[in-house]
Amino acid sequence: MTSIGLTGTIGSGKTTVSILLRRRGMHVFNADQYSRICYYPSSPSYQKIIDLLGTDIIDEQDDIDRHKVAELIFADEVKRQALNDIIHPEVKKGLLNYLKKHKDEQLFFAEIPLLFECGWQNIFDRTALVTCSREIAISRLMKEREYTEAQAAARIAAQFDIDTKRKLADDELVNNGTLKELDHEVAQWIRQLKAEIGTGEN
Repeated sequence: MTSIGLTGTIGSGKTTVSILLRRRGMHVFNADQYSRICYYPSSPSYQKIIDLLGTDIIDEQDDIDRHKVAELIFADEVKRQALNDIIHPEVKKGLLNYLKKHKDEQLFFAEIPLLFECGWQNIFDRTALVTCSREIAISRLMKEREYTEAQAAARIAAQFDIDTKRKLADDELVNNGTLKELDHEVAQWIRQLKAEIGTGEN
């Protein structure tokens, strides 16, 4: 098995790349989706999150409102790191179990937004970074997440330095164009990966 850690800048389209990979029959672990388990009342992390951020994050159904969580931690680095310390070990455990389950696959992908920030790149055989221009990222965040331009710019500014990520990544997928163009780029990338691991497939 060749495992690839997939990450990207905010608004770059890394989740779209994951969707395109799944359409081609690839297994893709999604760290963000898995992390949501930590917010369930049945999770051992549930009460820890409430103890950290307070009961105001709970809605009428006793569920944790993830949007309120995001608002609280965005401008508070101490709380953000404390929340990561609760959630990341659980996500990593799920990732390692998923890797073990799919160890016989030729290619395995994991979409991890904070791949390099967590230092998890060494878990994988190689890493890939999805990027786009700052202007396109702002436009996407305003359209898809209804951010104001200032909010979008602030989210981008708060991220890990893109040049540092480029130095750490083995591959880069640039998503400045259409979905069709991205799909073509993903197809070429998969062919390249298969050629390098010697599957004999085109």
